[in-house]
Amino acid sequence: MSDSVRGMVQNTLDQLNVATPPSAVDNILKYVQLMCSWNRVYNLTAIKKEQEVVRSLVVPSIRMFEVVSRFSTIMDLGSGGGIPGVVLAALAQDDQTVTCVEKVGKKAAFIKVAAAELGLKNLNVSQVNFLDLEPRGDVGVIVSRGSAPLDTQLQWTQAWRQHGTLLLSVQTQESQQQSSSKVQPSETVCLDKTLGLWGLVYGKSLA
Repeated sequence: MSDSVRGMVQNTLDQLNVATPPSAVDNILKYVQLMCSWNRVYNLTAIKKEQEVVRSLVVPSIRMFEVVSRFSTIMDLGSGGGIPGVVLAALAQDDQTVTCVEKVGKKAAFIKVAAAELGLKNLNVSQVNFLDLEPRGDVGVIVSRGSAPLDTQLQWTQAWRQHGTLLLSVQTQESQQQSSSKVQPSETVCLDKTLGLWGLVYGKSLA
């Protein structure tokens, strides 16, 4: 892993106003290497180069942690290859848990391997369709990037939000404009100006 890639991760972490484990940088870089290795065979993401994986996927995920760090239980809806769930687990404390919900077998298997390789005991994997899960009040926040259009994510998480769970949805300006929902986020966080990525926080509502 190049010094520039390590520096990108470290600099992003240094900008956070929350504590992270000493192992965070090394674990995140190991995850990136593992993802790129598996990606040659299993097509986990369309992004192939380590530097671009960090720039486009990892850095925004690190910035999400500042929003979700106060929650003891985090769920990643449609985790794919583990973005943002694995990164959040690498940043979380031992008393926090992250559950990646991913219905595709090869992707769920990869996340399990990543959890074992990185020694992330706080990372769980649930290979199910999210819609088959019963809403639980103990889940503080559901995060999602790319699982579905915003309106669909709001629909899928409606019952969860009624139980007090927040939704943190990663969207571009364009995808926000495509939404027909009248529900407004309670908070909007810039995750990456260059990429035009925003974190939209939704709480309890009827939509």
